[in-house]
Amino acid sequence: MRRAGPVAPYRDAIAEVAGKYDVDGLELDFTRSPYFFQPSEAWQKRQILTDFVHEIGQVLQRIGKQRGRSLTLILRVASPERALTTAGIDLRQWISEKLAPILIISELQNNYNQSLEPWRGLCRQTGVLLYPAVEAGPAANAVHDFYSPLVRNPLAPRHDGQVHGITTEAWIRLQRGAAQNLLAQQPDGIATFNFARAVDHATSLLKELGSLDTLARKDKLYTFYKDLPIYIEAHRPRRYHQTIPFTVRGADLRDATVTLRWRWLAEKNPHADGDFQQDPIVKSGLVDVYLNDSKIVESELKKASAPAGRIPSGFLLERHEIVEFQVPGRDLRDGANSLAFEMPKFPNDRDPYIYVYNLDVLLTFGKDQVHSRDAP
Repeated sequence: MRRAGPVAPYRDAIAEVAGKYDVDGLELDFTRSPYFFQPSEAWQKRQILTDFVHEIGQVLQRIGKQRGRSLTLILRVASPERALTTAGIDLRQWISEKLAPILIISELQNNYNQSLEPWRGLCRQTGVLLYPAVEAGPAANAVHDFYSPLVRNPLAPRHDGQVHGITTEAWIRLQRGAAQNLLAQQPDGIATFNFARAVDHATSLLKELGSLDTLARKDKLYTFYKDLPIYIEAHRPRRYHQTIPFTVRGADLRDATVTLRWRWLAEKNPHADGDFQQDPIVKSGLVDVYLNDSKIVESELKKASAPAGRIPSGFLLERHEIVEFQVPGRDLRDGANSLAFEMPKFPNDRDPYIYVYNLDVLLTFGKDQVHSRDAP
C-alpha cells in the first residue's frame, strides 16, 4: 500500500504522467524555485524530500519493467550550500544513495568562478553522471537566494540579478566562456537552460558548447560581477582586501589576446570632514593595478569616460570611467587569476574611496582590434 503524506499528490501526478505517456524518463527540477519548507525548518525536514525522490525512482522502475525498458530519472539541483540548506536538499545523501543516474547542478546564473567540487568527486565515487548547467546569463551582485525580499534599492541591481545591455554577440561569447570553464573541470557533459535568446544562432552555438575541441580558439567573454564592487582606499594592502579573483580555463588561453575591462569611480571619503564635491573621475597615477601580482604600467591603461546611468550588472552610477588593458594569453594562468588595486600613499581624509565594478575578461583569437563595444 502506498504511504500517504505531504508528497503523495505530487508522486501520484508524476506517476500518472510517466504511466500515460511514452516518455523516456523524467527530470525533477528543484531549482525553480525550492519553496519546499520554511527555510528555518528545511534542513530538519530534508528526509521528506529524500524519501520523495526515492519513491519517484521506484515509480519509474515499476513502469519501466511494465514496458520492458528503463526510464531515466534526472535531478536538477541548485548546488550552492546555502540553497541546499534552505531548500532541505541533502545532495550528498542523494548522490551517495544514487537516487538518480544523472545529476544537473546549477547556480541559476553563470558564475565563472564556479568549482564543480565536491560534487564531481562524489559523483565519480558512486557512478552518477554530472552535468553542470550553462544558464541564460552571468551572475551579478544581487542578494540571490530563494527567500530574498523583493524590495528594490533603486541604486542596486534587480533582486534576480539580471544583467543589462548584453548584445547577442556578447551573449554568445558569454555562453562559450561558461561552457569552457565547466568542461575544463572534466564533468560528464553540460546541460543548457533558457536558450531562446539566441534562437537564430542556437544550432551553431550548441554544436560548439559540448566539447573543448569545438570551443577552442573561439572568442569568449567572462564576467565577474558577482562580488563587486570592491573599494580601494589609501595605504590599504591590495592582497585579499582589494583583489578580484577571476577564473579562466582552457588550453587555448595561451593563443588568445586578453582584454581586461572594468568600471570605476571615486566617491567622497566617508571619514572626510567638511562639505566638498568629490570628482568621480579617478586621477591618473593614483591607483596601481596588478595582474597576478605583476604591476601594469599606467600608460597601458586605456580610459574612456562613461555617462551616469545603469551599468550592465545593474548598479546605477554617476559619471565614471571604463578602464581596460590588453595582455597576451600567456600572462594569464589556466585557472585562478587575480586583478588587484592599490593606492600607495599615506592617507588623509580627502583621499577618495574608489569603487570598482564590472570586471569583464574578453578572449579574442583574430587580428582585429578589440573595442569597448565588444563587451558589456
